[in-house]
Amino acid sequence: MEIKNNLTKEELNTFLINCPLPQFLQSFEWGEFQKSLNKKVWRFGVIEDNRLQAVCQLIEQPLPLTKSYLYAPRGPVIVASPEKILKLILKEARDLTVETKTREEIFLKIEPILKNEELTIKDLPLKKVKAIQPKDTLTLNLTKDETTLLTEMHPKTRYNVRLAEKKGIVIRKGSGDEFENFWQLLEQTANRDKFQLHPKNYYKKMLQILKTGDKYNKNELFVELWLAEAENKLIAGALIGYFGNAATYLHGGSAYKYHQLMAPYLLHWQIIKDAKNRGFQNYDFWGITPQNVKNEQPGWGGLTRFKRGFGGTEINYAGTFDFVYDYLWYNLYNIAKKFI
Repeated sequence: MEIKNNLTKEELNTFLINCPLPQFLQSFEWGEFQKSLNKKVWRFGVIEDNRLQAVCQLIEQPLPLTKSYLYAPRGPVIVASPEKILKLILKEARDLTVETKTREEIFLKIEPILKNEELTIKDLPLKKVKAIQPKDTLTLNLTKDETTLLTEMHPKTRYNVRLAEKKGIVIRKGSGDEFENFWQLLEQTANRDKFQLHPKNYYKKMLQILKTGDKYNKNELFVELWLAEAENKLIAGALIGYFGNAATYLHGGSAYKYHQLMAPYLLHWQIIKDAKNRGFQNYDFWGITPQNVKNEQPGWGGLTRFKRGFGGTEINYAGTFDFVYDYLWYNLYNIAKKFI
């Protein structure tokens, strides 16, 4: 078993798109997007029996005083020998950054994708921490026909889709020129539902870096802006990522003033139908509160009910874990977080 550093775009993406639910946050394009935000990125894999058995894309998250931590969003992705490979990655990840790093890493944050998660992770020196990416999500099987997808919706969701159609809501793809209006919807929604947004430039750069033309390639991550209008007014929008066989709902917002028109229901139904017609096999709603959890994150109650209304299958990932390099600085980091 050995580490293969500096994976190429083809090596990384080919491995990922052959996974049951491709992890776009580990894709080459997501790394390029992070670079546009002035983050350092490293990509490596683990080879066993002359085959690539795992990949990991690390992103440096800068901290004050020339410190940082390494983050593998929804990674590493491991398909074989999970315990051995995870141990190797924990041992080697920091050393892979030595030649190009300008900061000292305090810890490594991972969100491993593997089988038998708890069995594999429980004996490793990892601290389970608050999730960065959603630990639980809901996916819709787009290989089903449209009639079946409608039938499997909650009756109220199906009703709201039809209501929005009767109200004349127009659904269309947006362009980068319409970003400012979409940003206003994001701000309204964040203030209403009490959740934090990324900086404005994050979403703007995402549309710029991950855009695609008329000809799209499923082997590359790309993002599209979808909009809902009523009487020529923008009332809802969503950023959708496409990679491998999956389309993923990344970010969205709506104007409460027009909530009675039920535009988000029709918006997502149109996105789902479009993704299905383009040959994508899954629609990932990207983040829900699981059924057995009572204490929901702020703003997630209504959002989870909205997503569950479309049907689908719940998927539960292992979660987020820290592997600590320097306990003194790690403890100071966690103390500081409480006051920010």
